[in-house]
Amino acid sequence: MSNVNLLETAMLKEVAAADFYRQIAVRITNTAGKSKFMELSREEEDHLEVLKRWYAKETGGKKFDQETACCRLDYSFPEQAVFDGASALEAISVGISAEKESVDLYTSFREEVADEEAGKTLERLIEFEKGHLRRLQQEYDAVLHHFYWV
Repeated sequence: MSNVNLLETAMLKEVAAADFYRQIAVRITNTAGKSKFMELSREEEDHLEVLKRWYAKETGGKKFDQETACCRLDYSFPEQAVFDGASALEAISVGISAEKESVDLYTSFREEVADEEAGKTLERLIEFEKGHLRRLQQEYDAVLHHFYWV
């Protein structure tokens, strides 16, 4: 996969993750839980901005077009059905899976790029996504042990 295609895939994942966390936050009644998921959403949006700048650099200044990228890469956003009667644990599990996929994607991308600056950017993104994974696992454990935020 080319750098541009990898960047487009990564950006689509960031868009989906930000939206997913925002939708979870809307459904949470607990203020602390709501705040945690809004923060995750904002962080994913920050990752998207980093990737957009890199994409512009790779493409000679082109702007990322989400719709075109979805069609070209045959990417579809995760179904929102997870919210239809899903438990807190199920919703968090979806987030955990998505974060693991992001870590794997950025790790494989890191192995392919030779540019030092790009490598450092990817390493930062990998660490951010691992941090999200840890935080989601903590939320999962809290809900599992009867701390309900929905």
